[in-house]
Amino acid sequence: MTTRLDRLFLLLDTGSTPLIRKSAAEQLGQVQKLHPYELNNLLAKVHGYLCSQSWETRIAAGQAVDAICRNVPKFEPKIYIKQESSEPATSEVTGKLLFSQFDLRKVLVHGTSLLSTEEKQFELGEEFSGLDDKEKLSRQRQMLNKKLGLDMAGSLKLGLDGDLFSDEDLKSGLTTSYDNTIKQEK
Repeated sequence: MTTRLDRLFLLLDTGSTPLIRKSAAEQLGQVQKLHPYELNNLLAKVHGYLCSQSWETRIAAGQAVDAICRNVPKFEPKIYIKQESSEPATSEVTGKLLFSQFDLRKVLVHGTSLLSTEEKQFELGEEFSGLDDKEKLSRQRQMLNKKLGLDMAGSLKLGLDGDLFSDEDLKSGLTTSYDNTIKQEK
């Protein structure tokens, strides 16, 4: 048993005259008017008829798309206008940065660079210039312990007396580790 909608699509495809096909297309538009949330389903079914081998069926499918689109309700969004309060909101109260309080000049003058570093930060100082590799490593270890606060942790007996990093972690240069991995693979 076929539904009325199936019969309309059948008439759209196999109607005997252009008038019958056009009438079926108009009735598909009325179906859209009665069931506005079925737009995607109707258009998906009509799409198959737009790709038909028959010229008359393609014309009728185009008329159906026209009738369906004419019966789609207009989109009228509800616009909510936010009412501003008379007292200005402060960032201390809300904990948020307000655009009205944002000062770009202040950021450019007092802000720090987040995207780049200077090469000087990674260069060894002059105190390392005349030392051999073992002495450089021990000095780097001392500096790193001092930066991490581990020099005081040993004296306070916090249980951090074990080595957190090895001499291999402090060696600079990728060529030695890369060469070692190549030798191990061979």
